[in-house]
Order: sequence, then C-alpha cells, then structure tokens
Amino acid sequence: MTRRDEYLLRAAELNAMARVEKDPADKFEFENLARAYLRLAKQAERNSQIEIVLRDAARKRSVTGPNRCRGTTMSSPAEVYRQNAAGCEQWAERATVTLAKNTFRDLAEQWLRLAALVEGGQEKSEWYG
Repeated sequence: MTRRDEYLLRAAELNAMARVEKDPADKFEFENLARAYLRLAKQAERNSQIEIVLRDAARKRSVTGPNRCRGTTMSSPAEVYRQNAAGCEQWAERATVTLAKNTFRDLAEQWLRLAALVEGGQEKSEWYG
C-alpha cells in the first residue's frame, strides 16, 4: 500500500467518524482531519510522479535570495510544507478530542518530514521506510 493509499484510507475513516458523530464540534474536527489527509494524499501522488532533484539543482546554481515573480515573494515547497505543519499544530491545540489532537500532530510531523525531504535533509529511503 502506497503512502497515498494510506492517506486516502485514513481520510475515509475520518469521514465515516464524522458522519456518525453527534457533537458538532467533534464532527467539524473529524471533517478537518479528513481534508488534511486528502491534501497529504494529493501531495504523495505528486511526489510519486516526479523525481525530486533539488540537491542537484542547488549544486548547479546558487540561490542568494527568495524567488521573485512580478514583485511578490514565492515560497519554496519546504516553506509551504512548514506552514502546513504550523497550521496542523494550531488545529491540534484547538482540538478537544484526543484522537483529533494526535492526528493533527501526526500530520504536522508528516509535513515537517516532507519539508526535510525536499531540502535534502533525508534520503528517500528514510522518508518511505
């Protein structure tokens, strides 16, 4: 089973939990968790279709500042992943259900691992292993 499949399965489980949950706040948390897992599944699919070659690109050229496009700063993928992790941590702090707290913290950890992967901080075998 691929990472994408694992994330899709977890999203389905959380959606099922949301459907039967009577407490509106808990239902909302389960739905948010399911959406977060769907985003992870989408990213896992993208990652499986492309080869990450950031280390080679970094050797070929040196980037001295942020990427710029029409006067706006573009975030690197690692920065976006860290922002996603921070959002998951915020949701974990707000969550009232232990399962939701733990799941959001797990999601935050996954986003941080993905950021480290694209920056070359981990080998692919460490990420998937």
